[in-house]
Amino acid sequence: MNRLFLLPILLPILLAATAFAAEPPPKVRPPEPPAFHQLVESTDPAVAEAAITALRAKLDNFDLTGVNDLRNEGFKNLMKLKRYDVAAEFGLKGALLSPQDLQVVEPFLAFRYEALRLLGRNEDALATAKALYNVCSPQNTSDAILRLASALRVAHPDDKDAVSRFKAEQMTGATTQPYAGKDPLATAPPPATQATVLSTIKLDPKPFETAINNQFLESFESLTARGNLLLLSDKPKEAMDFFERAYSVCNEDRLAPATENIARCLRAQDGSIGRSNAWILSVRPTKPDSKEK
Repeated sequence: MNRLFLLPILLPILLAATAFAAEPPPKVRPPEPPAFHQLVESTDPAVAEAAITALRAKLDNFDLTGVNDLRNEGFKNLMKLKRYDVAAEFGLKGALLSPQDLQVVEPFLAFRYEALRLLGRNEDALATAKALYNVCSPQNTSDAILRLASALRVAHPDDKDAVSRFKAEQMTGATTQPYAGKDPLATAPPPATQATVLSTIKLDPKPFETAINNQFLESFESLTARGNLLLLSDKPKEAMDFFERAYSVCNEDRLAPATENIARCLRAQDGSIGRSNAWILSVRPTKPDSKEK
């Protein structure tokens, strides 16, 4: 057969074979390292302890991936393994990493509360329950009240009337009638609605001091973070200043959480929800244009 005739046929084949031979082999992706919740379940105690130590280092170094490690079954496995001491520690550390985000603060402190309860640290569990009452979103107030009532019963078994007094004060303080036609922010709650039981539960502000000092911007997130940390410190009057500033700088997209910030603060100030609810009912759905800084 004529070689010149074969050349147009063989040349594309040879070029394709050369290109195929020169193509590097596909890269094999290395397997993902085991996640924290898997490592902590290891039958080797040294592996489990190393995982806890590594996660503690993440949290101490403001590494937000540590928050995800705990969200992704981490807390559940710590509780399943009865590492309540670690769960209580990490619940606080994780909440301090994202103090502006209630979707982190609330579940992390709830895990801390449960761990403290199982450790028998009843006064610490009670304080955490009050901190959650102070900071939680309005829609979670009912859960916070039930948690507080349970913590009161366990922490003060000799005070048989503590829980009933607490519940009665919550019922009395729930009315919005005293604020009808008035500015809730400028109207003090009537003496009859004062929450005397909650005022006896003291919170330690020290764990939150460094985190407060680390929030110094005038952005909505930073102002909200400082307000939340002050609520956790049981300093709602100071928190109100930051929440009002957050309200003044928020844009329309942040109006709902900015409104809830003030409502949460009023609830923490009064130890009841009446004035908080009155504030939510009184505000308009929109406010004058303002630019977020």
